[in-house]
Amino acid sequence: MELIERYIYSVTKRMPESQRVEAGEELRVLIDNKLIERVQDRPADKQDVEGMLLELGHPRIMAEKYSGKKRYLIGPELYDVYILVLKIVLLVLSVIVFIQFIIQVIIEPTEIIDHIVDLIVSIMASVIPMTLGWTTVGFAIAEYVGAGKSMEKDWKPADLPQLPDSKKQIKKWEPVVAISVYVALFGLLIFAKDYLGIWMIESNQSSVIIPFFNEATYTLFLPLMLGVILLFIIRESAKLKFQQWTLSLAIITAVINVIGIAVIVFVMLSGKFWNPNFMDELIQSGIVNESGKNFELVTELWNKGTVGVMILFAVGLFWDSIIGFVRARKVK
Repeated sequence: MELIERYIYSVTKRMPESQRVEAGEELRVLIDNKLIERVQDRPADKQDVEGMLLELGHPRIMAEKYSGKKRYLIGPELYDVYILVLKIVLLVLSVIVFIQFIIQVIIEPTEIIDHIVDLIVSIMASVIPMTLGWTTVGFAIAEYVGAGKSMEKDWKPADLPQLPDSKKQIKKWEPVVAISVYVALFGLLIFAKDYLGIWMIESNQSSVIIPFFNEATYTLFLPLMLGVILLFIIRESAKLKFQQWTLSLAIITAVINVIGIAVIVFVMLSGKFWNPNFMDELIQSGIVNESGKNFELVTELWNKGTVGVMILFAVGLFWDSIIGFVRARKVK
């Protein structure tokens, strides 16, 4: 029966991958024997199967019996993906810090020793702790979300997850790639914000950077932006946990996306996030000629760029929420 297969799947997915096949076979034999004892010589019906599964208990408890472990900060279901994401995040942040080091050497080649020291300190004191900390927090929350329901009191076989459907499953690489992108953005906003702008090399080989952001207010907006990115990482971690779209996952995704849209609209329309002197600095640097034919075009692109970025993000997040509910309904 499908209900039995759903139970076996729900148990084995909580176990280390190396144990899943053997444990699944043993559990199937155990279920068959118990069902035979229950029905004797008559055919088993749905009520017999549900009663027998209730006797076995919540799939998480059964998985703990097979694996011999009871509590995880990050369980076997997510552990392999957690290690993969940890490596990717560490690599991405290390590359960002190394690029920052290269830029600093280009700008101030005489201070290369200081820049090497800063590189080592950044990796040891910032990159590694931040990678371990935030990645672990994200996956721990995903683990907690997956264990949110009562294990003993309210569980019933009808709560068992559906068997994986290749058409409706969330491919693991999708949230892994998304987490890597968000971590890269996280690192850029912290480590490389001083280098995000228009670069110009002057005649004396010194570099001038015209920043995109308003340096006077950037630190005020930074916690909001980092908080939203962290929520997006948690959202993707939840996708790794659920593995396929459900109503709960669609609701989590929608709530986080609504928060993200609200913060993005607030930041983009505040008028204090972007560099207010950007066009003046372009003119002073000689990159743009105020009387030139391209001046109005550049000005319009800069002034309307914030609205365009805001709309792009908002539409993307809104569409992501809609897709979640559509696919969750199909699963149901």
